[in-house]
Amino acid sequence: MAEVGVADRTDVASPFATTTALRQRLVEAVIAQAAINHTGLNENLRHHLGGGNGEAGALVAEPVIEGAANYVSANDQLSMLAGTLLRKDVVAALTQGNSGDDYRFDPTLRPYRHQIDSWRHLLAPDPRSVLVTSGTGSGTVPGRPRARTGPSRPCRGAAST
Repeated sequence: MAEVGVADRTDVASPFATTTALRQRLVEAVIAQAAINHTGLNENLRHHLGGGNGEAGALVAEPVIEGAANYVSANDQLSMLAGTLLRKDVVAALTQGNSGDDYRFDPTLRPYRHQIDSWRHLLAPDPRSVLVTSGTGSGTVPGRPRARTGPSRPCRGAAST
């Protein structure tokens, strides 16, 4: 007998089918907990709470699926940026520690090209703001303006103390 692969199986639920089943079960749980003994009202609750696609009153929203960006690594390793693009103490803080430490970057790690571009932009003679967004918060520590190689300077419009 031939082995059936996952792609050939019909009993594997899709993410959308799972969301639909979850929505239906949650609605039934809410109705059961309310203990309302009125068929018409319960049907009305099922209709409104079980809606999807951002309908008003829906208990569960439709899932959002985003493609992951295919970032390109830069040529330089993190250790090679010490004293040039990033201050030595910043690179040391990022790379020192024992191998496998949760908050330690491998010195041979190659940052992504867009990170290098952002750091270079912040070091420009006339830098402008750089907006860094990340759903996981990854890459935000080394991208801060204070990670530059030169002396700290206030942002335009910022009060000096």
